[in-house]
Amino acid sequence: MRAAPTHPDRPHWTGDRFAIHADLGRAEWPQTPGHVEAICKKEGIELVVVRREKGDLVQRIEERLNTVSTIDSTRPAKPFWPSAQQRYCTSDLKRGPIHKALRRRLPADALIISALGMRADESHARAKRPALTLDRKLTGQALRDLPPDEALAHYPDAGCRLVLNWLPLHGLDEAQVWQALGSSIDELARRRRLYAAGQHDEALHAWPAHVAYVFGNTRLSCALCILGSRGDLVNGARHNPDLLQRYIEWEKQTGYTFRQDISLQKIARLAQQPIHPQLSLF
Repeated sequence: MRAAPTHPDRPHWTGDRFAIHADLGRAEWPQTPGHVEAICKKEGIELVVVRREKGDLVQRIEERLNTVSTIDSTRPAKPFWPSAQQRYCTSDLKRGPIHKALRRRLPADALIISALGMRADESHARAKRPALTLDRKLTGQALRDLPPDEALAHYPDAGCRLVLNWLPLHGLDEAQVWQALGSSIDELARRRRLYAAGQHDEALHAWPAHVAYVFGNTRLSCALCILGSRGDLVNGARHNPDLLQRYIEWEKQTGYTFRQDISLQKIARLAQQPIHPQLSLF
């Protein structure tokens, strides 16, 4: 169905609504798929789950290990882990499958407004991002070089797809986000204290967000994310021992640590320490 070209911050959207989750497989927190399903069920929104056709993120990392990091007589080994400069985890496991799903699902002249949860105070790079941008890779040639407002104005007569990325939470601070979820920073801190004290059921009962936040995470991504804080890596290591062990074996095999600033072997040692119920471990 072709949607009316209305601006996303006005409550006049007449088109379909659905959520897309890019499932990273074994690299995910095991609670993530169920959490995503629960959100969509509660809000009455269709959930579309996409995956990399050739395997999950763990398999993709192993493929990189077996190509760029194989040591032989003619080619020196290279780092194979994802990094801030080599974010193939995002391009191959998230952006690529999502773009493919949108192209298959929607007509070639559809208007798509993609709502993303990034906030300005999460990083300097995200603070610089406008709340509304045009996705040039998915938008048709007739509109892709226009500013978002002009693209919207010309869309009805363009005869091509227009895709806008919208950040509805961009201007919210952390307290406002928790308030929107029906909770608060103080409530999160209380639940973290309960969890650290071993009162797991009480800490997690009726918690509206992902359980990783009660565990101590400041942000949510992969269970072990190369862009995560050290505290988030410790939480991921503590609660995902099988994934941790596989990654550590690759560190030992290749000599390349998960990140330049710290190895997962060190993270594993930190994860053996008692849980500290503070908001940030580092």
